[in-house]
Amino acid sequence: MSANTTYPSISGTAIVATEPDIASTDTAIVSTDTAIVATETAITKINIYSDPDYISCYNHAQHWENTDGEYYRQVLCCKPIQTRQNSEKTVVAAFHKITSFIENSLEEIIAHVQTPICSLHVGHTGKCSQNIHAQLFSGFTSVSTKVDTSIYSTPGNDDYVYKNRSNRLFPIQLSDQTEKIIRDKQTKLSCAIPLKDSSTPLMMASAHLDYNTYIYNVRGVIPVIDENTKEYTLLMKRHKEWLSKRFNNIGRRLFNSEGYSICPVMGNEIAVDDINRDSRTSPRPNDIQLGHCVPRSNNEFTIRGGNICLMTRDGNRFVGDENFCENIWVEKMKIAISNQI
Repeated sequence: MSANTTYPSISGTAIVATEPDIASTDTAIVSTDTAIVATETAITKINIYSDPDYISCYNHAQHWENTDGEYYRQVLCCKPIQTRQNSEKTVVAAFHKITSFIENSLEEIIAHVQTPICSLHVGHTGKCSQNIHAQLFSGFTSVSTKVDTSIYSTPGNDDYVYKNRSNRLFPIQLSDQTEKIIRDKQTKLSCAIPLKDSSTPLMMASAHLDYNTYIYNVRGVIPVIDENTKEYTLLMKRHKEWLSKRFNNIGRRLFNSEGYSICPVMGNEIAVDDINRDSRTSPRPNDIQLGHCVPRSNNEFTIRGGNICLMTRDGNRFVGDENFCENIWVEKMKIAISNQI
């Protein structure tokens, strides 16, 4: 029998992952590392929700929701909102492309569709929304786009298995190991998203608040303040103090002595031009990127509150794949400097 683990989501949708079955027959060998059953003649279908990496990510997500998530749940509205993302038509189309590789039914896939939540301040008036950044920073076109792509969208991909950008709640989420098994360069399936780029509704809403707070504190950014945004700006001011205390306690600064956002690696103050230009055609060292504290991983979701910051291109490169909150990357830099003449 398999053991089921249920991960409650703040959206009200339960996330259920099943532990891998362990069984043996004359012709079958079960691999618990990959949740794949191999026979003498073929490799049978994969249960994507029994993948140990998938289970690890949602176990960690539940732990986060019960710790850091509690703070964000207290300050954000968190009511479910309806969007056009992950429509049944979109999910069904993706399912039919991958169905020959997975044992999961269409009904099971649809049951794993999570509902986005409102990321406005608790007690707000008017409609719920997850896009207040578009109103707050309407005078800075590129800023609004960067919030969308950094928080809500998966990175670009080649469409062989992983979609070339999708939303982080798309229900077909595959570990890198599973993607390699399915991948065939003769066919572009465009049917899934990377598990390491997925998130949960509360995690995305919390990261949205973090990101907006960093942008709000860039010198020269003048947000649009009206009845809809006035209370939210007060939340960002309070949240700035929460972020500052959290990172100061581990020896990392997010804001300078004047209170403006900085690259926490290089220490230079972030300028409006660093965040409000298209850096794809003419990259600069000070271009701002989304920095992760714990790097992207197949074991935990990294788009979450308290785990992101604004880093310059140079700063992000220095940290690399190390944990920004630990000192391994710092020690590597010290060694590199000491070896210079």
